[in-house]
Amino acid sequence: KINEDFAVLVCILSKCSLFYYGNSNSLSTINVGAGYTGLYGYNPVLVTVLLAVHTFTGPLVTFSYFLQYMRMNQLLKVYWTITWIDLTLFSILCVLMRYHIFVWTVFSPKLLYFGMELVVINFFVLLHTLYSMIAFE
Repeated sequence: KINEDFAVLVCILSKCSLFYYGNSNSLSTINVGAGYTGLYGYNPVLVTVLLAVHTFTGPLVTFSYFLQYMRMNQLLKVYWTITWIDLTLFSILCVLMRYHIFVWTVFSPKLLYFGMELVVINFFVLLHTLYSMIAFE
């Protein structure tokens, strides 16, 4: 039986996989060229989707792999708890240190990464849930 300790380990592994694929907390490490792969013209929706998938490939692959071993709601409960604690902590730090120069170079990009990670993972969960409902009806 897989318990919540394993879910915490999976969440930590997924957050580490973001850095393993070459990303960092800096906005300069985002590979903008990946957003235009295969496109003949500019389409803001497709560019955003391609950039998000390229940037968050590590966490998406990690979650996809471990979903075969554990239930979605067990993993999501732990993931959302960890993410909201991180998001609350960094938001408080940004408000308290808003006049310090490092807030704009360190903490603000990290908040942008947190926000985008929540959007991407929640969209992945939505797609996984819809697929599960259709496939198992």
